[in-house]
Amino acid sequence: MRATIWGLKAYRRMVMGCAFGCSLAVLSSLANATVVPPAYFDAASLHQVPPEVLYAVATAESVVSLKVGRRPWPWTLNVAGEGFQFATREAACDALLLALEETRLVDVGITQLNVRWQPQLFGAGKRFSHPCDALNPYANLEEAARLLRGHFDATGDWVQAAGRYHRPAGGEPAARYRRIVATELERLKTSRQRQLAAN
Repeated sequence: MRATIWGLKAYRRMVMGCAFGCSLAVLSSLANATVVPPAYFDAASLHQVPPEVLYAVATAESVVSLKVGRRPWPWTLNVAGEGFQFATREAACDALLLALEETRLVDVGITQLNVRWQPQLFGAGKRFSHPCDALNPYANLEEAARLLRGHFDATGDWVQAAGRYHRPAGGEPAARYRRIVATELERLKTSRQRQLAAN
């Protein structure tokens, strides 16, 4: 397992340089966009989830700091507790397949869907028949919205639902995650107020 993680680190370093620069050009166009990008509204509306909640969860799961600001990153993996962010989908896919040779404890994509703990999503005949399909940010967001909706239906509270999204069993990990999501929601609220004041 250790060899796989070191291999992922080396691979990530190899592909990050130019591709991150190229990705910045795309993301810089989003810098002046609305606080919550349209893709989150689309995915959230399918399951009647507030788009801000979905965005806060994605930010808690896969945020990167770029020149254009903090953004959820679609080509993010967490392998047995260690996070990796890749410059391209192809690089993340290669790393995902390498990681799955060693463990199924892998979180995938912008909202970090877990291969082991969400078997209803991964495998033949399921939403992600190939593991790399979960790197599609739109499909990833839709499934996260579906999961959040189920947790909201059980709790009646979006922050509680986010805690269960992270750890259905609850406990301190879920409480810590609720605090992170609440902070992200507050940050979104503040950003929106600044936008309105500037207009």
